[in-house]
Amino acid sequence: MSITEKKAQGMHIKAEEKEIAWYVYMLRCRNNAFYTGITTDVSRRIEEHLSGKGGKFTRSFTPVELVFMERCRTKSEALILEASIKRMRKKEKKEIAAGYSPKSLHCYSRGKEK
Repeated sequence: MSITEKKAQGMHIKAEEKEIAWYVYMLRCRNNAFYTGITTDVSRRIEEHLSGKGGKFTRSFTPVELVFMERCRTKSEALILEASIKRMRKKEKKEIAAGYSPKSLHCYSRGKEK
Protein backbone atom coordinates (compact mmCIF):
# COMPACT_ATOMS: atom_id res chain seq x y z
CA MET A 1 0.00 0.00 0.00
CA SER A 2 1.41 3.40 -0.94
CA ILE A 3 1.89 6.30 1.45
CA THR A 4 -0.88 8.21 -0.32
CA GLU A 5 -3.29 5.31 0.16
CA LYS A 6 -2.35 5.02 3.84
CA LYS A 7 -2.89 8.78 4.35
CA ALA A 8 -6.30 8.57 2.65
CA GLN A 9 -7.31 5.75 5.02
CA GLY A 10 -5.93 7.55 8.08
CA MET A 11 -3.36 4.80 8.71
CA HIS A 12 -0.12 5.34 10.64
CA ILE A 13 2.91 5.88 8.41
CA LYS A 14 6.29 4.74 9.73
CA ALA A 15 9.24 7.14 9.54
CA GLU A 16 11.02 4.81 7.10
CA GLU A 17 8.04 4.98 4.76
CA LYS A 18 8.11 8.79 4.84
CA GLU A 19 11.74 8.63 3.67
CA ILE A 20 12.89 10.72 6.62
CA ALA A 21 16.65 10.87 7.03
CA TRP A 22 18.04 9.60 10.31
CA TYR A 23 21.29 10.89 11.80
CA VAL A 24 23.80 9.36 14.18
CA TYR A 25 25.54 12.03 16.20
CA MET A 26 28.24 12.13 18.84
CA LEU A 27 28.66 14.88 21.41
CA ARG A 28 31.67 15.63 23.56
CA CYS A 29 30.46 16.48 27.05
CA ARG A 30 31.98 18.74 29.70
CA ASN A 31 33.64 15.73 31.42
CA ASN A 32 35.29 14.81 28.06
CA ALA A 33 33.06 11.74 27.73
CA PHE A 34 31.23 11.08 24.47
CA TYR A 35 27.48 10.72 24.08
CA THR A 36 26.15 9.00 20.96
CA GLY A 37 22.54 9.04 19.80
CA ILE A 38 20.22 9.03 16.80
CA THR A 39 17.62 11.54 15.66
CA THR A 40 15.81 12.91 12.63
CA ASP A 41 16.71 16.49 13.58
CA VAL A 42 20.20 17.02 15.05
CA SER A 43 19.72 20.72 15.90
CA ARG A 44 16.49 20.06 17.79
CA ARG A 45 18.01 17.12 19.64
CA ILE A 46 21.08 19.09 20.72
CA GLU A 47 18.78 21.85 22.01
CA GLU A 48 16.90 19.21 24.01
CA HIS A 49 20.18 18.00 25.52
CA LEU A 50 21.23 21.55 26.38
CA SER A 51 17.87 22.35 27.99
CA GLY A 52 17.98 19.24 30.19
CA LYS A 53 15.30 17.36 28.23
CA GLY A 54 17.74 15.01 26.49
CA GLY A 55 19.19 11.76 27.76
CA LYS A 56 19.91 11.13 31.43
CA PHE A 57 23.67 11.21 30.80
CA THR A 58 23.58 14.65 29.18
CA ARG A 59 21.51 16.07 32.03
CA SER A 60 24.48 15.31 34.29
CA PHE A 61 27.27 16.09 31.83
CA THR A 62 26.26 18.96 29.58
CA PRO A 63 27.27 18.59 25.92
CA VAL A 64 30.04 20.94 24.82
CA GLU A 65 30.25 20.28 21.09
CA LEU A 66 28.99 18.15 18.22
CA VAL A 67 31.99 16.10 17.09
CA PHE A 68 30.42 13.65 14.62
CA MET A 69 27.30 13.36 12.50
CA GLU A 70 26.42 10.79 9.84
CA ARG A 71 23.25 10.70 7.72
CA CYS A 72 21.57 7.30 7.35
CA ARG A 73 18.73 6.28 5.07
CA THR A 74 16.71 4.39 7.68
CA LYS A 75 16.27 4.21 11.42
CA SER A 76 17.59 0.66 11.32
CA GLU A 77 20.85 1.79 9.70
CA ALA A 78 21.20 4.56 12.27
CA LEU A 79 20.64 2.16 15.18
CA ILE A 80 23.26 -0.24 13.83
CA LEU A 81 25.84 2.55 13.43
CA GLU A 82 25.00 3.99 16.86
CA ALA A 83 25.51 0.58 18.47
CA SER A 84 28.85 0.11 16.72
CA ILE A 85 30.08 3.50 17.94
CA LYS A 86 28.90 2.81 21.50
CA ARG A 87 30.95 -0.42 21.49
CA MET A 88 34.13 1.46 20.56
CA ARG A 89 36.85 2.35 23.02
CA LYS A 90 37.30 5.98 23.95
CA LYS A 91 40.48 6.19 21.85
CA GLU A 92 38.51 5.19 18.73
CA LYS A 93 35.80 7.74 19.53
CA LYS A 94 38.49 10.42 19.88
CA GLU A 95 39.76 9.48 16.42
CA ILE A 96 36.27 9.88 14.99
CA ALA A 97 35.95 13.25 16.73
CA ALA A 98 39.30 14.31 15.28
CA GLY A 99 38.09 13.42 11.79
CA TYR A 100 39.97 10.15 11.37
CA SER A 101 36.95 7.90 10.94
CA PRO A 102 37.68 4.26 10.21
CA LYS A 103 36.60 3.22 6.71
CA SER A 104 34.11 0.81 8.24
CA LEU A 105 32.26 3.62 9.99
CA HIS A 106 29.16 4.33 7.95
CA CYS A 107 25.55 3.29 7.74
CA TYR A 108 24.65 -0.29 6.92
CA SER A 109 21.47 -1.90 5.70
CA ARG A 110 20.99 -5.64 6.16
CA GLY A 111 24.71 -5.98 6.88
CA LYS A 112 25.80 -4.78 3.44
CA GLU A 113 27.80 -1.63 2.81
CA LYS A 114 26.11 1.32 1.17
